[in-house]
Amino acid sequence: MKLLPLLALLAIRVAAAQEGPAYRMQLEGFNYPWPVALYRFESQGQALEMAYMDVKPGRPNGRTAVLLHGKNFCAATWEGTITALTGAGYRVIAPDQIGFCKSSKPEKYQFTFQQLAGNTHALLESLGVRSVTIVGHSTGGMLGVRYALMYPSQVEHLALVDPIGLEDWKARGVPWQSVDTVYRRELETTAERIRSYERATYYAGTWEPTYERWVQMLAGMYRGSGRARVAWDSALLHDMIYTQPIVYELGALRVPVLLIIGDKDTTAIGKDLVSPQIRATLGNYPELAKKAAAQIPHAKLIEFADLGHSPQIQAPERFHKALLDGLASRAVGTTSPASSRASRSGRKSSARPRSLQRLARRSSATQSPSLFAGPTPRVCKAYRRSPPARGPVRTRHRIFRRGWTPACSSPPAPFRRSITRGEGLPIRRNQAPELAVTDIQGKPATLAGFKGKPYPSISGLPGVLPAAPSRLGG
Repeated sequence: MKLLPLLALLAIRVAAAQEGPAYRMQLEGFNYPWPVALYRFESQGQALEMAYMDVKPGRPNGRTAVLLHGKNFCAATWEGTITALTGAGYRVIAPDQIGFCKSSKPEKYQFTFQQLAGNTHALLESLGVRSVTIVGHSTGGMLGVRYALMYPSQVEHLALVDPIGLEDWKARGVPWQSVDTVYRRELETTAERIRSYERATYYAGTWEPTYERWVQMLAGMYRGSGRARVAWDSALLHDMIYTQPIVYELGALRVPVLLIIGDKDTTAIGKDLVSPQIRATLGNYPELAKKAAAQIPHAKLIEFADLGHSPQIQAPERFHKALLDGLASRAVGTTSPASSRASRSGRKSSARPRSLQRLARRSSATQSPSLFAGPTPRVCKAYRRSPPARGPVRTRHRIFRRGWTPACSSPPAPFRRSITRGEGLPIRRNQAPELAVTDIQGKPATLAGFKGKPYPSISGLPGVLPAAPSRLGG
């Protein structure tokens, strides 16, 4: 009889051990595979900390990859991808977004993808990084699209791994839930619920012991002292994801896009709230991926027929080979059917003006296409008289009559571009005048003259092109 209390105590301890570890609000106690740094800044009137890993390669290739995690993921879940990319020469920066994992979880914060993109951009500026390859998974894919739309001149390549937001759930019949309702549901999160969901959605019905680490990473925050704040921020982020789909803006992307999809993925926010008839139409990723690739002007689609929502974890070798091969061809090869039809019908492509297309053909053997894969150059609508010049004024791809220089309207943030010199300067063959570029705060950056290259680069701001005039002045 005396053994019963001991057995009961042992059973309690075993159950506690099976339950798993408890982590504090910023995931203290969970170790990341590389050192974690903190970017401290102010946003929306409060001091915040953004955790990130900055992993340098042994043999750099000159490119930087920024990895954007999904809602039920952290920067640490990119561990295999970081290893693969640094092995290929990439510097890799993997942040935890505000509201996630080891970063701050503010109680009152206006979560938008624009705000998260702005936070990420500020982090990269603090590290002196101006040109990046973005790799976004799940919710991170939605953020990656927003980042590429906001800062197109600084994105060399965009890789989207099973991005959500390719359909508008509210338009498809998924009912809205208040933040308070979602918060109450988040408080009920357990390791078993996380495991069941991930087995069905992330890993196509399969399970490996290595997946358990990521289950405990999430569940541990809901066991810790900060579980209420973790659940609250998760509810705020759920509302952001539900109300801000990216499907309507895919056609505005002007960077090369690599779209990697696991066809067994069935992720759809709120699909448990709709009827079986509606549920059957949601999260059809083979169909959604093809529609998305058709909308994006410069897209290449890679599908894995047997994988789910997280191919980088489920089949890392196959995924990383596809990712590295796709990023190695910096101009993603396929264009959308809409673009092909436009060219066949003789209509001018919206991707870039014909003058840029001619220069691209002439320079394709030596010049990286990523330099002209940005947004359509702004049209110069007015011209001003300048002092007499001793020769023609040559811009990047136009020669203006003597005494005239273009005056261009300001493009969107982050750069204002204007031609400030060129008049009165003798221009030799294969030379360009000095162009002045200012950032949104008016701080100057120089665009040095070039020789023998149809596309100049801005010192410290690679890949940014000056505005292109639409006609000859005079």
